[in-house]
Amino acid sequence: MSSEVLDRFVEQSPVSVMFRGTFETVITPKLLDEMFADTAKRQRCGELLFSSLVDLLGLVATGARKSVNDAYRAKKEQFSVSVTAVYEKLQGVETEVSRQTVRQTASQMAEVVKRLDAARQPLLRGHRVKIIENASQELGQALHSEIKTLGYPKAALFSFCVTILAYNVISVVKTALTAVHGEKAERHSLSGYYLAAELGAACHGMAIAVPERQWKRHFASLTPAQLARVLKTIAAKVRPDRFRKNTRGPKKPPLKRSSAKRHPHVSTARIPAQRKAGKVHAVKA
Repeated sequence: MSSEVLDRFVEQSPVSVMFRGTFETVITPKLLDEMFADTAKRQRCGELLFSSLVDLLGLVATGARKSVNDAYRAKKEQFSVSVTAVYEKLQGVETEVSRQTVRQTASQMAEVVKRLDAARQPLLRGHRVKIIENASQELGQALHSEIKTLGYPKAALFSFCVTILAYNVISVVKTALTAVHGEKAERHSLSGYYLAAELGAACHGMAIAVPERQWKRHFASLTPAQLARVLKTIAAKVRPDRFRKNTRGPKKPPLKRSSAKRHPHVSTARIPAQRKAGKVHAVKA
């Protein structure tokens, strides 16, 4: 890297640079806006570009901003429309647009993964199910898969798809770490929660310190093979132990309850019941 400020982030928070660099290379405004123009039936780009919506929701999904309104305020100078117009467009995002957002960006990232791990064997069906289950868990723990301010079904679905997109970028980062560090950073041992937390902590500072043009200059024109090489170079600066999941020991079997023969355990509910029964017998007598 030739930027002094960006170089410092590479040294201090390499995972965050890997995430942002992958996002800048693979999930381009051109790709998103062209996909929207080809797929949407009822909405049109207009003044508010579809790529701008993805950008806003990406800030919320990764925890960099608390809500869509918060993200909008942080980037207000980049918009010529009101926050109300942003919410209205979110409410109208069509289901097929949400689906294609995940599908087309995932295909781009798959090309990068091939270059990172060319020797990887095809997944068995059972293994794929397990990965999907783990992904679902990490989406809830690490990323904001449900944005509370989006109560409309279409907007909620779209926000979830953007979260999946962010999760896929984290998966690319994991693959790069595994390719460089091997057994010290196996994918299943890396915590999506810790990786997302690192990203959320550094994202705001990077947005202030590193201008948008710097990211575009360093990453926007990279091919999948070039991006894979850059990710490996940066991954070498990561300490994998910082992002490994906490493993717990074997679960201890529950202890068997035992009571003294002279003082056996008596249900507390049985005592008042017996007293009540004794009073009834006394009255009848």
